[in-house]
Amino acid sequence: MTTPQSVLENMTTEEMEDSLIIIFIAETDPDSVFQISSDIQKQFHQHLDSGLMEVISPPAEFYPDLTGLRKTLGDDMERVTWRSKQSLDFSFLMMYAKSRGTFYVQLEDDVLTKKGFVSIMKHFALEKIADKQPGS
Repeated sequence: MTTPQSVLENMTTEEMEDSLIIIFIAETDPDSVFQISSDIQKQFHQHLDSGLMEVISPPAEFYPDLTGLRKTLGDDMERVTWRSKQSLDFSFLMMYAKSRGTFYVQLEDDVLTKKGFVSIMKHFALEKIADKQPGS
């Protein structure tokens, strides 16, 4: 399971200096957001203070009324609502992150990282960019 701690354990110092970890709290209840962000602050204060990590959560007003959605893909309404909120969550996160770096990687909680994963992904992305340059 991907947790901030497991990600940090698999990053080198150089990777940490070249990365930003955005922790997205996808809750709409202010008390839940406060509790989760407080827990993150306690556990990762040094990484938050250094700028390696940021914690964000959209305001409740960001979300439209999700009642009255059409059923799609044969899903029940609970799943339709969940998928719709997830799409909005991802949109908010990507809008926030787009000006924060050159590359964007979103890790879900079921992804396992390994040592050097940031360098491997960055090297792959840079190779793809180089392949698209004229004369490559």
